[in-house]
Amino acid sequence: MTCLHTGADPYDVSNPTAGATCGNGIVDAGEDCDGGDGCSARCLFKGSSVSYAAPSVCGDGGVAGTGEAPQCEKPPAGPDGRVDASQLARIIGNAQPDANGRMSSDLSATLQSVTGKAVYGLQCGFSSENSCTIMNAGAVTYGLTGAGCCSLRPQLTNIYPPTDTDTCRNVLIHGSFNVEMDEPSLASSTNFFVARRVGGVSCPSGETQVTFDGSRPIPGGVKGFF
Repeated sequence: MTCLHTGADPYDVSNPTAGATCGNGIVDAGEDCDGGDGCSARCLFKGSSVSYAAPSVCGDGGVAGTGEAPQCEKPPAGPDGRVDASQLARIIGNAQPDANGRMSSDLSATLQSVTGKAVYGLQCGFSSENSCTIMNAGAVTYGLTGAGCCSLRPQLTNIYPPTDTDTCRNVLIHGSFNVEMDEPSLASSTNFFVARRVGGVSCPSGETQVTFDGSRPIPGGVKGFF
């Protein structure tokens, strides 16, 4: 016997006893999922798509991805060998930019003796942190790499001391980042600052402001801070 999930009606928070469960945060009987990318309004998988934040392709030989049912990637193991309508490519800016400030790779795909080609790349060659915030609508989450490209800033995932209150002045400060760091950049005294939080709308005389509200750096040169 083969059975298929039928999904559920949207959950009504004002009437939680009505029996509708889709959207209550629990994968109930008859549901494939309950919210998130690749999950429908009836809590059924919508299928694979390269448009998701975490793209998925059915038959690529991996584990079931976003929007895919587990059966989508069942044996035989390995890719199905079919050419998909959409192809995914990822470029990492680790090379040196060319004379035009770009990093690029040549891509090609052949189907039925017909070959298509494309150039996929990054625009780099910037020399100022301000270039990255201007390009990304003022978002201070982007910073300048050593190769002159704009990239997401590393994020501190763990820091000690955990708070800025009741802390000794000479405490050893340490933290962990979400990506591998360039060690020489950490040795620069201009990349990290140890600052203190003060009340009021401006810093006292002889001090300079490095954050908006104690957490968000002011764009334009501050690359990291504790």
